[in-house]
Amino acid sequence: MPVSQTSNKWFGIGLTLLDNLDTLWLMELQEEFDEATDWVRQELDVDVDVNLFECTIRALGGLLSAHALSNQSIFLDKALDLGNRLLPAFDTKTGIPYSDVKPCPKGSSQPLPGQSVCTLSQTTTIAGTVGVVNDVLTVVEHTDVVENISEKLRAAYQLLIFKHGCPYANRV
Repeated sequence: MPVSQTSNKWFGIGLTLLDNLDTLWLMELQEEFDEATDWVRQELDVDVDVNLFECTIRALGGLLSAHALSNQSIFLDKALDLGNRLLPAFDTKTGIPYSDVKPCPKGSSQPLPGQSVCTLSQTTTIAGTVGVVNDVLTVVEHTDVVENISEKLRAAYQLLIFKHGCPYANRV
């Protein structure tokens, strides 16, 4: 508990816990890691509205890190489930994902009303995490997402440089 003795249940999916699984492991806090693992196994519920970027880097990234360090299948199983639930966020006209979604089961994630697509930095970070999911799980759908984002980013870069000119082109 923080010094303030208060907390905030942002999205209610245990972002801080998931994001710190690797820290618990690396600091050899086995009792706390085991307690967190039990929470992931019994309590983790991602059927809520989430910000795709935060959920990807903190929840999905945390689960993947925990699996890589501990080799416990629960983390990989939960990462695959979460990744598959988030995948439809990429089903946009541009391939750049929506920023906020409800990760529902069976690939029915929907953008929240009034939401736009992610920023460039969010998109590239998400693509990197999705690429790790693909490397770990060899899931073809994830490869397609990463390739589509890469293609869109290359096209945007070329448009910026070749059509509009960019004084910072030699720094990119």
